[in-house]
Amino acid sequence: MTRPKSPMSRKRRIFGIVAAGLFVVAMAGGITLYIHAQVTSDDAQIQRVVNKFAVSIARVDYAGIYSSLCQEEAESFADTADFDPTDPADNPVAAKPESQFSTSTTSDIRIVGDVASAKVTRSAKYSTTLYFRKENGQWKVCAPAADQLPVASGRH
Repeated sequence: MTRPKSPMSRKRRIFGIVAAGLFVVAMAGGITLYIHAQVTSDDAQIQRVVNKFAVSIARVDYAGIYSSLCQEEAESFADTADFDPTDPADNPVAAKPESQFSTSTTSDIRIVGDVASAKVTRSAKYSTTLYFRKENGQWKVCAPAADQLPVASGRH
């Protein structure tokens, strides 16, 4: 013989279903926010490395240029330029503060795993695509990464 279900038992079951549904929605929202934060932080980090790289070039700051490059390109730069990043004589940084240099605008950022590309514009007349590689959690300017970037995939 079955007992009739009490109204309290039914309310508990409905409450449990609603609570479980809210939990699932909250988890999905949290995951979405986490993914969005990752996207934004990568984009922002690429923008920062572009600005640092552009200012370093304008200031003839070899150490700044060197530190903005991926390991593969930094080694090539050091070999080609006969540059020692630890030698102060190889780092004739201009005295002007960073704010006196025009900043670059970065658009069309495309990230695929640990490689990326971005369109960089310094003025209305000058625009180029830079390539990046993520090394030790940091984005670095890296021309050789162009060969690793798939042609028609990525985000943005």
